Amino acid sequence: MQIINCPNCGENLKNLNAMYGQDGKCKVCGVRHNPSKPHALYSKRYRKLFYERYGRHPSWMDALKHCPVDIKEGFIHALKLIGEDPTRAHIIMERK
Repeated sequence: MQIINCPNCGENLKNLNAMYGQDGKCKVCGVRHNPSKPHALYSKRYRKLFYERYGRHPSWMDALKHCPVDIKEGFIHALKLIGEDPTRAHIIMERK
């Protein structure tokens, strides 16, 4: 198993060959995004990998963890402006 550290926060990203695949999508959340931006919180891939790794549902703070401080602060401010608690876990029920 190859262990790679996130280039922004140093967090170990187990079972990942690189942060981004050949298709340009983030291997953590499966969405194309700038490495300094948060993971796609509503991505099925991100929620599944996060739950498998930590045993809980992710919050915006988790999705923002690897972001630079200025990006993180901007997102948190914007979330609070719309009444969103960035620490609240997002549980999304899947239809069967």
